[in-house]
Amino acid sequence: MKNLIKQMLRESLLDEGKQVGPLYHFTSLKRSVMILSENHMKIHRENNVYGIPMTRDKNFWNIERSVNGVDVRLEFDGNKISNRFRIQPFNAFTANARSSSPEHVESEERVIVNDIRNFNVSDYLVNITVNIDEIIDGVKVRNQTSGNFGADMLETLDIIKKFKLVAGNYNVPIFWQAKKVFADAAIANSVKVFLQNIMK
Repeated sequence: MKNLIKQMLRESLLDEGKQVGPLYHFTSLKRSVMILSENHMKIHRENNVYGIPMTRDKNFWNIERSVNGVDVRLEFDGNKISNRFRIQPFNAFTANARSSSPEHVESEERVIVNDIRNFNVSDYLVNITVNIDEIIDGVKVRNQTSGNFGADMLETLDIIKKFKLVAGNYNVPIFWQAKKVFADAAIANSVKVFLQNIMK
């Protein structure tokens, strides 16, 4: 009887304090401003699963995938999240659509949340990483046909400024990834100076 009670207690403690580790949410620069301004995240519904998309893969943006917006990585305390919400492994691709292509390699989780008001970003956010190279590459791709590079770049720099403002309200570290952009001869020196100043 004593052993049974010990086993039940151990299982209960394990269930309450899951060691999930870090969880990451990748999003676009523009969307990150909205998330941080509202302190909430959008709930997705895919394959009849409702929840907030997360991944255990901190290098999710290093694989070419047919997804929009991997400019910003929000890191969350998965252990803390798991104490309040159920976390479910998730694959966006059905068995028929899945292939060996790198973009179909999934490491996603869904934080099962029915109401966005129940998940305050500030309660679980650990740090933020902004991939400037990814952002500038996105501007270039969008302007291969439109020819509005200058205007798009100015708009993007304005969004970066807004991001810095709202992210500063969170008491978490902000990391900036920018290697290619400062070596890119096509990027004006004025843009590089702006980025260097905002990354301080």
